[in-house]
Amino acid sequence: MQDDPDPRAILGSISRLLRDTLAQDLPERTRFLLRVAANAADLVGRQLALEPGYDAAERRRLTRAAALALQGAGLVLLVLYALTVPTDM
Repeated sequence: MQDDPDPRAILGSISRLLRDTLAQDLPERTRFLLRVAANAADLVGRQLALEPGYDAAERRRLTRAAALALQGAGLVLLVLYALTVPTDM
């Protein structure tokens, strides 16, 4: 839906909440765990931001691989044909 918040914005809000609000006046170990969780949210946000580029690059690689496979199959057929054609004609 158009009005839904962007997943990256949600993750950013979670990260800020963990870092800036909840981490205040907590024991050191708990603050550390909150920073770890905030960093994980930031990491997922970065991955979501980069995902379209990664998908496009993967499609290009797969397209090239398919083209090479087709060329290879054509070469194999040519070799097989050459091997089956009588040479004494």
